[in-house]
Amino acid sequence: GWKDELMRDSELTVSSLGARHGVTRSYVARILRLAFLAPDITHALLEGTAPLAITADTLARRHDLPIAWPAQRAMLGLAG
Repeated sequence: GWKDELMRDSELTVSSLGARHGVTRSYVARILRLAFLAPDITHALLEGTAPLAITADTLARRHDLPIAWPAQRAMLGLAG
């Protein structure tokens, strides 16, 4: 939902979004990264079939997660 809020309001910033929801800018930025995961990675997380080392929390904390889905899969060792 936060990604949608940011897209609807061009003047909204990550900092103001965090303030609106009572969380820090850093937390919003970490969670927003998850909105750009490859669909199969998201599905594996939600279904509990992702490797144990790959969790939403560990992915949200990664600053080096690529935006390209094939690169995400390769980085996480999930390339088919």
